[in-house]
Amino acid sequence: MFMRLKQANDILIIFVLQCALLAFFVAQIPLHRMYGFADSGEYQRIALFILGKSGLAGGYAQFFPPGLSAAVAVLYLATNNIDVASMIANFLFSIGALFVFLRLSKSIRLTVLLMFIPYWLIISFSTLADASFIFLEIAVLALLMDKRYSLSLLVAAVSTMFRYDGLLVIGAVFLVLLCGGDFRKKFLFSPLLAAALILGWGQLAFGDPLVSFKAHAGEALNMAYLISSANTQVSLGFVGLAKVGYVILAILISLLTIVVAWRKFGQCHPFFVLATVFTLADTLLFPILIFPDYARLYLSIAPITLLVFRDLLQKRFLLILIVLAPLGVFVAYVFWTVTFSVPFL
Repeated sequence: MFMRLKQANDILIIFVLQCALLAFFVAQIPLHRMYGFADSGEYQRIALFILGKSGLAGGYAQFFPPGLSAAVAVLYLATNNIDVASMIANFLFSIGALFVFLRLSKSIRLTVLLMFIPYWLIISFSTLADASFIFLEIAVLALLMDKRYSLSLLVAAVSTMFRYDGLLVIGAVFLVLLCGGDFRKKFLFSPLLAAALILGWGQLAFGDPLVSFKAHAGEALNMAYLISSANTQVSLGFVGLAKVGYVILAILISLLTIVVAWRKFGQCHPFFVLATVFTLADTLLFPILIFPDYARLYLSIAPITLLVFRDLLQKRFLLILIVLAPLGVFVAYVFWTVTFSVPFL
């Protein structure tokens, strides 16, 4: 009974804190700026396309799968306001991710730290698919830890409809199962389902089942853009150097997470495999992502970092929170107020 009360209390704390953060940002930032610009606007456009209210000509909607947009579309039918629908959708996915992480970590302290990691507040309150993807990623982790392999692969396949990085999650689960001697031929349904979903969306929305692969391949090979982006950051002075410094720090933390996960848990553990796969994908395999997006994509590894360094983080919880909370709020606030005039993020 005591454990159930504690769990209910922890869930209530997370819910109230997330609501308070949402209320704070909504009071400061116009809804359209939080939910309707840049990539967020593309997700909204896809949602309206699903409802038959918009086309997908122009823009860059071919880069994004429709999972989050489908959720926004459903909520739009109830609210008749695309920004409000976006707000509710991302709130539900972000709070879901926090609840699953709380169950996985069994630590309210680690969950609170996750809430204030820079960029988490941005993806929690913007129409970006990262919060929904991390929700599914953490769910895959939890299912793997419970040895529910078929269900973990089903969730991994579904995650490709929220971010194409879901293909990496499927690959990581396969590596875990192969390494542990638990792989079965029936598990091949996962990549087949993912491929069917991706190809089907491409055909339905753009008349080309391979459109997403072509778009991302062209982006990944555009090394001139990588060099240009790096030069742009450096030319911004302090702001650009802060961005570059954050990216370097995030990469170092990712590498440290890999090393410690391997030493503590072994090479077959999901923590080690997933952290390795995402770090390689976001650096060596797709170097184009480093400067424009790595600071955001590091969030795929952040939950694993918290779990790997669990003991240290819980002992230093208050000190870390005192640094992390204002930093996370500051980064989110700057993103929504300065991002149009200064490419800070």
